Amino acid sequence: MAGTLAAGTKIAEQATAERLGVSRVPVREAAIALERCGLLVRSPTGRLRVPALTERDMAELLEVRQFIEPELVRMAAERHGPDDIAAIERNLAGLRAARDLARVSLCDAEFHDLVAAASHQPRLIQVWELLRGQFLLWIACSQRRLGRTAEDIRRTTLAHHSAIVSLIRSRDSEGAVRYVRDLLEVAAHEMRDALARDVRSRR
Repeated sequence: MAGTLAAGTKIAEQATAERLGVSRVPVREAAIALERCGLLVRSPTGRLRVPALTERDMAELLEVRQFIEPELVRMAAERHGPDDIAAIERNLAGLRAARDLARVSLCDAEFHDLVAAASHQPRLIQVWELLRGQFLLWIACSQRRLGRTAEDIRRTTLAHHSAIVSLIRSRDSEGAVRYVRDLLEVAAHEMRDALARDVRSRR
């Protein structure tokens, strides 16, 4: 999720188990879970690797995010309870304390999960969970393309998440929707610019 493994990186179960100091069983179980949510893919020969997102993949995932995330935040603003806000506030505290990209990425992923949970819309949450891994991969790929530092990502993410929480807490559903839509529009522009730079660099 932190984007530290480039697209195409091969994942060997035995080497990963040795590096983590665990048996192959939990590594295999984790690999199956990551494969299920789209964060790993398996070749015809059975080798696992980090998937590559094409330009079309990036564009399609952004379109889906632009549909799902504003609805999740709207419902979270309208339907959240005290426990939802408390959980999100704990997440923000963790993000403030994060000092490496892996931890920042985990907090970012958890924040989106908590907002989805606060929507209290089970079927939309199911849709989110189905595509969650691909959305996180999209974010990691975008950050890699933009070349941002971990601290820059942490500060920017914290500012945006804090603003969203404030709007959810005040039950300003329309304001929350506008804010998220604006963020995703900025992300779309940044993605197009990054892709254009990639094309120019290959010439």
